[in-house]
Amino acid sequence: MTENSLNTEGANFELMNQNNALKTAFDNRLASPNSPTQTLDFLNILSVKTVVLPTTHLKNPCSDPGNGCPTFIGRRLNHISYYVDAFVAPEYMMRSLKTNLPESERLLAVRDSNEKVQYAVSTGVRGAVVFGNGISLRTGLVFNQMNERMQFDSFGIGGIKTTYDVRIVNGKPDTVSITTVITDGIFRKTRYNYYRSIDIPLQIGYQKQMKNGWILGLNGGVNFNVTAWRKADIFGKNLEKQTVSSGINEANPVFRNQLGVSLIGSIAAYRQLTRRLELMIEPSVRYGLQPITRSDYALKQQYSTAGLIIGLRLRL
Repeated sequence: MTENSLNTEGANFELMNQNNALKTAFDNRLASPNSPTQTLDFLNILSVKTVVLPTTHLKNPCSDPGNGCPTFIGRRLNHISYYVDAFVAPEYMMRSLKTNLPESERLLAVRDSNEKVQYAVSTGVRGAVVFGNGISLRTGLVFNQMNERMQFDSFGIGGIKTTYDVRIVNGKPDTVSITTVITDGIFRKTRYNYYRSIDIPLQIGYQKQMKNGWILGLNGGVNFNVTAWRKADIFGKNLEKQTVSSGINEANPVFRNQLGVSLIGSIAAYRQLTRRLELMIEPSVRYGLQPITRSDYALKQQYSTAGLIIGLRLRL
């Protein structure tokens, strides 16, 4: 038997004696609760000295993480939080209009000078999984709308003015003549267009709790378009007004009904409102990788947006 083994057995024997003495003190205390002598003995027993067990050459039962022992990395990854959020985002939209065919320069100039972007808006619901190390995965369903204004010249009747020449005969009104003036010419008219779509985002991010109570995060990923539709008037290839709204049979379709993939990135800030509810403020950018027009159309019409997501996030 080695010296370390003898030291270990001696220490264990001493601890066992102290435990027995402590048990006896408790029993005596319960038997005579009013005895001052028993109280003093009880306090003396509690002031036992600390015994340090030798650890040299002792087997560490948790030396192997796979032997049922906890690992801190595993704990962080296994600590998963689930969130759902709802938001609305006013957005600033940017349009790129380029020629797709050499003979489309004139059409580009007319459309670019008479069609102006206005604003965009997005709204949706998303679900997120946040791991203990801050990594997050997020997906959901998002509705987007982009608005434009189109102005064009139209020839037609601008107004009708009728003049009555009336005189009094025998105390009664009598109509002498009626003059009608019709005004016609070229008039400036305005149409408001919208382009709508539904996307499924898939994002990965990282968030961190700050000392001031805010949670900051970075997110990036892609939006997969599910469907797109529109209500719009544009200039046709002969520079006439052309209606290109969804549901109308077009001889030469202009826009696509599926927009492909867009890139999205954001910087998120969360502030706790209640135990489970958080305020969400998230500046974001979105860039369409493909034009919304068909490949055989004379122009390439493409969009990107920058907005501010505002909403609430609920921890499940």
